Amino acid sequence: MRDITIYTTDGMLKQTVTSSTDIPDEFLNSVLYVKGVHHHATSYFNIAAGQIDARPIIPILVSKTYVIANGVDATSLTNLPDPCTVTYTGPGINIASEVTGGTATFTTDTPGTHTVKVVAFPYLDWEGTFNAV
Repeated sequence: MRDITIYTTDGMLKQTVTSSTDIPDEFLNSVLYVKGVHHHATSYFNIAAGQIDARPIIPILVSKTYVIANGVDATSLTNLPDPCTVTYTGPGINIASEVTGGTATFTTDTPGTHTVKVVAFPYLDWEGTFNAV
């Protein structure tokens, strides 16, 4: 075997090993792997199915892409994976937290462009912006 991709117990692809000769059994017996070269950004090892699959897109719904910067007007993200990590950045703001329940709501009293990033493996990371005026 000459080309393998190593994965973790949750299916995250971690490293590709390419060799011009067969990879020693001692090494193969010490890692979780799948034959071939696969890219971690777009694929994962589906443990239940025993195969490489494309990382799915998070079907996020955004209520609106702008808010009034008054600390009351809000935008919401729904359809979030449960749980997921949501990072919220903007002028003077950088907050990351775990979100459960499938919804995250954002308000601000700081005008400007704000960015929200959602991470929940095996989904592809999602990033969007909203403006506060």
